[in-house]
Amino acid sequence: MMQRAMRVTVPSLFLLMILLVGCERTFESNDPVRSLPDRPAAPVNFQVAYNDQSVTLSWELADSTEVSRFRVYRADFVSDMTPLEYSPIDSTTTYSKVIEDLPFNRTVYLRVTAVNAANLESEPSRELPVIVGLLSIAINNNDEYTNSRNVGVHANAPNGAEYVSLSEDSLFEGTLAQDFQDELPFTLSTGDGLKTVYARFTFEDGFESGVLIFDRITLDQAARIDSVYYTPSGVTFATGDTIRFFMAAGEIAGEASIAFPGVSQVLLSDDGVGADASSDDSIYSAWYVVPVGLTVNNGQLTGQFTDAANNTAMQAVAAVPLDIKAPPLPVQLTAVTALSNFEISLQWSEATSGDFSHYSIYRDISGSVSDASDLVENISERTGTTCVDTLLDAATEYFFRVYVVDNSGLLTGSNIDSAITEVNTSPTAVTAAATLSDSTTAYLSWTQNNDNDFASYRIYHSTSPGVTITDDLIAILSDRSTVGYSDYVPFPTGSESYYYRIFVLDRQGLSTSSNEVSVSR
Repeated sequence: MMQRAMRVTVPSLFLLMILLVGCERTFESNDPVRSLPDRPAAPVNFQVAYNDQSVTLSWELADSTEVSRFRVYRADFVSDMTPLEYSPIDSTTTYSKVIEDLPFNRTVYLRVTAVNAANLESEPSRELPVIVGLLSIAINNNDEYTNSRNVGVHANAPNGAEYVSLSEDSLFEGTLAQDFQDELPFTLSTGDGLKTVYARFTFEDGFESGVLIFDRITLDQAARIDSVYYTPSGVTFATGDTIRFFMAAGEIAGEASIAFPGVSQVLLSDDGVGADASSDDSIYSAWYVVPVGLTVNNGQLTGQFTDAANNTAMQAVAAVPLDIKAPPLPVQLTAVTALSNFEISLQWSEATSGDFSHYSIYRDISGSVSDASDLVENISERTGTTCVDTLLDAATEYFFRVYVVDNSGLLTGSNIDSAITEVNTSPTAVTAAATLSDSTTAYLSWTQNNDNDFASYRIYHSTSPGVTITDDLIAILSDRSTVGYSDYVPFPTGSESYYYRIFVLDRQGLSTSSNEVSVSR
């Protein structure tokens, strides 16, 4: 109960006796009688409205024409036997005032006076005892979500609170007040969404809370999963591959996860970190790196979701099943040997994986050989475990790796090995001969070149001796066994002879000239 102090005053009879027994002497004065200015009337209808940790005072005045301001006074209650001692604490020119910084849960008395332009002060208004404190409500201990319409409301109010009204209508129309209690039941309106519950407190002195006291909570009675999926979709994954899993749930702040054969849970997030591109967009995601030894064949990808209100959604299944295969076992590259200035031979162990498709041999001029390096050859026979690379430069180190590829396109690389091609030397020269088979035909012959890097014979002729590669090229022969050639020789006016040389060209572009031969008419 709110305490009200008993004010100790001096009896008016005692004061009258003092006046009667006082000095009876009189004084004569020639000054004219002057009347004192009137004090303003005291404020009336003085009321208080309770706020959270403050109060709002209001009052009225019958005649405000002579009033310039109002003074607010406060007195602290000490005991029933101690007189109230009022002190001014604030002033205002309006008819209301918010008073803050009052002690919590202690009775204080407030009153107000009117002051006119002559600084004369009215009698005080009636005094009001007030108790200031926390004035608030909390739904379900300040939870943000609830999955039930039936909630609990915790009410905070200072001593003296007698009734409380709860409603989702800020005007409280049709709402009945109930006895004040710290814990109150309340039923939220139907339909999911943000709910606001308002509270109005009534105190023992009949005054009410002056500001809207409210709390909010989101009613959410169901969870759902819109879709579960992964990217890249429809591919077969292998050890070390990264999969990005997604769930579209339709609401934020929930707990999402996916599961598939061999993996019981992969947690997804909606925080804008890592795999999640944007926070709080109700799309949950996570990266997943396939570990060694995990295989999934046409596996069902299942999503689970519990929302912030603790509703559990029905599980959802991805439209595209998940495939994770173990890559084929690697082979061992056992020999890499330089055969010439343009050839290197390779040999490796035979593949043992049952799902064998082919070997892919790659080369690089650096030690980091991968399936992005230069492809040398694909060999589809499991027993085809040798290869000769013949498109190489002389005196160059080449690195090789053999990949085993299965029928799903998964591949595993062997060890990396290298060899250096031999240094190139000029081709071996051939020995040429020439005869005139008829009056306009020269027949050339030469010895065969047997160099392993043979590329071609090139035949040049001129009507002057000293044939070089700047003279007329009359034939290119890439078959080393071709060691004869017929040339038409019209013998132009003034020319009695044709001169010839056969140049041997190797794969690296080096050439060697034969002896020079000629025919004459």
